[in-house]
This record gives sequence, structure tokens and C-alpha cells, in this order.
Amino acid sequence: MSEETNQCTRCKEFKSLSCYKKNNRYKGNLHLYCKPCATYYSGNYYQKNKDLCKARTKQKNKIIREKILNFYGNKCACCNEANSKFLTIDHTNGDGSEHRRSISKTKRNSASSFYKWIIKNNYPNFLRLLCWNCNSGREYNIDNKGVCPHEETQIDWLEEARELFLVS
Repeated sequence: MSEETNQCTRCKEFKSLSCYKKNNRYKGNLHLYCKPCATYYSGNYYQKNKDLCKARTKQKNKIIREKILNFYGNKCACCNEANSKFLTIDHTNGDGSEHRRSISKTKRNSASSFYKWIIKNNYPNFLRLLCWNCNSGREYNIDNKGVCPHEETQIDWLEEARELFLVS
């Protein structure tokens, strides 16, 4: 039984179907170039057009981030800060770095791969937007046990009010 082959449009060689990447945009759901040609072509293209490739990637990542910010309300869930330059994704259960490492495909734990994961997983409800101040305030202030300084002030005020009413 003979193995099915396809002709690479670059090198013109007939190769086994396993030598082609899958791609739903092309006939037969296979890339037009064999894997070696595709690797060589994309590497050369990137080297010749580095600035253009970086600009496209930056623009795509900006659009993806804006989608996520829109979905989660475009403002900090704690203090209502709306400047998108200050907003970041927070894990409500406090395991953000651990979670990001677990879903990362590379050692580099990039924001863009995390953003793509959020969209692919239908905007999980254990994530929310916080500004950097609120996010850092929860994480790094040991005394507040994971409570943002904004909320800490509200909690102190409520406790004082309770004491006043209990004493009277």
C-alpha cells in the first residue's frame, strides 16, 4: 500500500503528507509548503522584515488586550481606575503566577499567550481587572492578608462603626 504524497509548491518535491503542517485555510487542510520549506521561508521573511513583523505582533496583542479589558469592564474592580495603562488581570483566588506558568507553552511567561488563553477559555470568571496599585496592594502588603488598601480602609471603618453601635 503506497503512502499518500503531496507536492510542495516551493521545492516542487513530492513528500509524504506527514511532512506538511495542518492548515485549514488550504485545500486538503495542509500547508502549501513542506515543513522544511515553511521553516526556511518564514525565518527568512522574519529576518528581512523584522520591524514590520514586530509592529504587526504588537498591534495584534493590543487588539487582544483591548478585547479582554472590554469584557471585564474596562476599570479596576476595586477603585474604578479606568486608565487602561494601569489595568492588569488578577486571579481572584491568588494563584496567578502559578496558573500562568501552568498554561505557558514556553519558559517565557508572556502576557500575549495568557491573553490568548483567556479568550480561548471564554473569559473565566475567576479573573478580574485590577489596577497595578490594587493588585500590588493585595499581594505585597503582608499585614492586610490579601485585602486591597482601599478595601482595608472600608473594613476598618465598618469595624469602628460596629464597635460604636455595640458599645452604646
